[in-house]
Amino acid sequence: RRKRGERSWRFTLAGRGLVFSSFRPPPGVEEEEGELDHAGRVLDRLGLLEEAVELVGELFRSFLEIRMDQRRWVEEKKRLRRWLTQD
Repeated sequence: RRKRGERSWRFTLAGRGLVFSSFRPPPGVEEEEGELDHAGRVLDRLGLLEEAVELVGELFRSFLEIRMDQRRWVEEKKRLRRWLTQD
């Protein structure tokens, strides 16, 4: 789950290519305001997907900043190990 402001996306990333294997965007315009034609709904949905791709890019950049800093990476690995082994 990833939030941006009041909007929340749920998605799973699979594999090395960070491919979406599931995707649930926040409510779009058609769900909030009702009336959109088919083309409008498609464009709205594509805009939400584009935002999700941007979010993944931001997450990846954050990861790279940590990964490229040896001191930060050592600490992050410790946190990951604790998270993975918690009950």
